[in-house]
Amino acid sequence: MAQIHNLYKLIILYLLDICDAPLSGMIISEFFLEYNYTTYISARNALGELTDSNFVSLNTTYNDSQYSITESGREILTYLSERISDETKAEAKAYLSSLDISSKPDHLLEADYTKSVNGNYEAICKIISADKQILSLTLSVPSSKAAQTICENWKDTSSDIYYTLMDMLLK
Repeated sequence: MAQIHNLYKLIILYLLDICDAPLSGMIISEFFLEYNYTTYISARNALGELTDSNFVSLNTTYNDSQYSITESGREILTYLSERISDETKAEAKAYLSSLDISSKPDHLLEADYTKSVNGNYEAICKIISADKQILSLTLSVPSSKAAQTICENWKDTSSDIYYTLMDMLLK
């Protein structure tokens, strides 16, 4: 029973982490009800425990209470997010989307180039997720135009490149 209650807390942290803005307690609780995870009371208890533990902060105004994830909550989520199923993560994103609440992207892509000491150019392309670098690729090319083209194409090709590399390297 304690394990499932801890999972509810992780799901709340995940909801707050992927959202661009704080969420009300009602929105968080309704997620659990809509997807039949638990009762309203259990969801609110988990939210209260997260607030008491300073993993979630509460900002109360005249008639509204909004919850946000704290750095401590983000740190816990970094270590334990794999305990949340991909299906639950997809449901969380779909739920926020259905409410027209924008969520953060799963990963951040960076691409830039610099001139190296030997006269070539280096295109540096990265995939970053949850403040962790997933992939860093540095390509040496003969011209700034080639480096610029690589950087421009990174957004559209990064996923394919990552999965191809993983597939080839894990054989």
